[in-house]
Amino acid sequence: MKFTSLFIAGAIILASCESTKNTANVTLTSKIDSVNYALGINMGESLKQIGLTEINDDILLAAMHLALSSDTTALMNNEEAMSFLNVYFQQLQQEKAKKTLDEGQKFLEENAKNPNVSTSPSGLQYQVLQEGTGATPTDADKVTVHYTGTFIDGKKFDSSYDKGQPATFGVTGVIKGWTEALKMMKEGGKMKIWVPSDLAYGPRGRQGIPGNSVLIFEMELIKVTLATPPAEGQE
Repeated sequence: MKFTSLFIAGAIILASCESTKNTANVTLTSKIDSVNYALGINMGESLKQIGLTEINDDILLAAMHLALSSDTTALMNNEEAMSFLNVYFQQLQQEKAKKTLDEGQKFLEENAKNPNVSTSPSGLQYQVLQEGTGATPTDADKVTVHYTGTFIDGKKFDSSYDKGQPATFGVTGVIKGWTEALKMMKEGGKMKIWVPSDLAYGPRGRQGIPGNSVLIFEMELIKVTLATPPAEGQE
């Protein structure tokens, strides 16, 4: 992850406001006050997401003032600072990904011991909640599915139920774990799956999903739209 000057600006905003330590005293009396506050909140969330949750106000403010005044006694120039931050946050991201991978592997090992859970050759774990009676989709078909996705700690990250409507997509247009699970289901069926990271978003992850995450889905196959509809009189 490249650490940009925008994140640095966010850290400066957070640290340079004297009211940061006592948010109860913050008052927004103008539009620019609101802009600064909104930017501070946004940058704080961004910094937290990449792993920076502690800021030494004194050091950060001192460095900021040195840069603003072009003081040559600064311990780093901007290029050196950016290089250091890039390396630091790359290492932080790698450590976080390694921890997530280890936790996920441990979770799957324990989950596999559940007698109601089956494991496919790919490592996908699944439990049939309700057998379907309709068509089974192939790679060429489209499906309409209701689902809820959570992390291993139970935190929900996505749900078609919350959106008020099921999702429709091609069988191969989703993560590998979904594609495999869908081809084991029949229309009207329900299944719970535990998807290893290599069958989901891998070490890179995606927005809102950290790299190496094991994902859990409860899914309901509502409809299968066949790529080639059966001929008249055939089912």
